[in-house]
Amino acid sequence: MQLPFRISAQLLRQGPPITEAITSLSHRALLSLSGPDAPKFLQGLTTNNVPAPPDSGVQNGWYTAFLNAKGRVLYDAFVYPAAHLPGASTQQDGKATLDWSCFIEVDATCVAELEKLLKRHKLRSKVSIRRVEDHGVWHARTARNPAEMEAMPPSILVLRDPRVPARQPDDPPPMGYRLVLPHTAAYLSSSSSSASSSPAQPPPSAPAAFAELPPQESAMYTLHRYLSGVPEGPTEIVPEDALPLESNIDYMAGIDFRKGCYVGQELTIRTKHTGVVRKRILPILTRRAVDEGEGGGEIEGENLAQSLPHGENIRVWGDEETKASKRPAGKWLAGVGDVGLGLCRLEMMAEKGPRACGIELVGEGESKSKVGMEAVVPEWHRRREEELSKRGKKKGEEGGG
Repeated sequence: MQLPFRISAQLLRQGPPITEAITSLSHRALLSLSGPDAPKFLQGLTTNNVPAPPDSGVQNGWYTAFLNAKGRVLYDAFVYPAAHLPGASTQQDGKATLDWSCFIEVDATCVAELEKLLKRHKLRSKVSIRRVEDHGVWHARTARNPAEMEAMPPSILVLRDPRVPARQPDDPPPMGYRLVLPHTAAYLSSSSSSASSSPAQPPPSAPAAFAELPPQESAMYTLHRYLSGVPEGPTEIVPEDALPLESNIDYMAGIDFRKGCYVGQELTIRTKHTGVVRKRILPILTRRAVDEGEGGGEIEGENLAQSLPHGENIRVWGDEETKASKRPAGKWLAGVGDVGLGLCRLEMMAEKGPRACGIELVGEGESKSKVGMEAVVPEWHRRREEELSKRGKKKGEEGGG
């Protein structure tokens, strides 16, 4: 994987440069939700606010999460309001009324479970839930004017990915754009028969502004996420284990702390009000450090981060191995090349500056080697924290008035 830039702690802190690309996110899947009760139904199940009609068209979409009753994350998701969905109308007094409808995007490995969850909560709600096979999710990165990239017809859903804030309102979004594009049967057939080693070409439905971007494999999208410190899907936001604030869902604009009741709200709000979040998912640089034998010291391992076991404890080493450090400093989640994501105990891996920590690997015989790790707090975390703090103060002033 050839990169036009060098990966460093400074890069992780400031974020990667924007490179032009469009990528098929075939590992993501879609459900459609429609019906007279759809907004209220979704409002009670997700962490972000669902604008009620007729205001739902104000936003192109948003990031959110589904929680269990204990406040643990089940699925992180994107929601795209889509009035043009098939079957999104209801007959009343002989007249067709257009219902509120949306696409819900989740990791493909979770879509069946999410469908079951929605149907289990449906009860008497007037909603329709179905799997979507004739649309696909795409991701695009470009430095072009955001207003130009978002000026699309209603049948093309374009969302400025909100998870990492731009420094200025008119700047291109650091996490690019997400598109939901119609896929014809002919396109799906040609895509499945084409060489798997080549990046997928966008479908004919892609607007020219996006279609002319160079296609790129999904591994580059994953790398861009890791460099930005953005977790996604069940490997990195582990279902029924991950907490929303530890997973940065608040920083990634996925929680509205002002909204009413929803499943799992109690623990989330309580954690927010205490102001104590001891762990967060952070980007991590890896390096191999050889314990014994000639040629000891740090060496680069090709695709080292991808080979590390998921969920392995990260520990502090050396002179810093105090009583406190007997607790894991964090957990490794996933990586590619020499960068990845880990759930880091902030006191041990971030707040006291760089510390000697990582994972010990046991090889054949008695051979052991250590993979060193350096966690980095992205600069955008500070900006999001300031934004959330200002919003909280404003709410307090309004409540006190």
